[in-house]
Amino acid sequence: MNRFLRILCLAALIALWAGCQSSNRFGHNKAAARDIVIAASAYTLDATAAFPTALTNLVPQMLKSVPKCLCEDGKLRDFIYISGFTIADSDKYVIVASPPEMDAHIAIIARINGRVEVVAREKANLEVTRSYEHLRKRQQGEPD
Repeated sequence: MNRFLRILCLAALIALWAGCQSSNRFGHNKAAARDIVIAASAYTLDATAAFPTALTNLVPQMLKSVPKCLCEDGKLRDFIYISGFTIADSDKYVIVASPPEMDAHIAIIARINGRVEVVAREKANLEVTRSYEHLRKRQQGEPD
């Protein structure tokens, strides 16, 4: 019985540690996504009032390096960046999202206004698709 309690306590500690690691990952990734959107917003202060076509355009003027997303496997990967927005676009659109490798069930999305959310992966996929669709319609001259 004593051995069973020790194993149970060890399992609880491992689960707690994994939960802390997960929340640290989400905190890191939310801050990184916010940093990207803030730098991209500052970039729009030029004459074109457009967000950068690529995140590498933010380096070195706005950022030392492009923040990476800390994924479930411990690897750092690029965020999904949706280019083509201008300051005239609605803040309801997503400009940055975590890659699928971050977590199979949860994603981080960042809107044009800098609001960062942790959402279900399915919702993130819908939001990203909606952003791409908005840009496609605008490029073709269709109403939103």
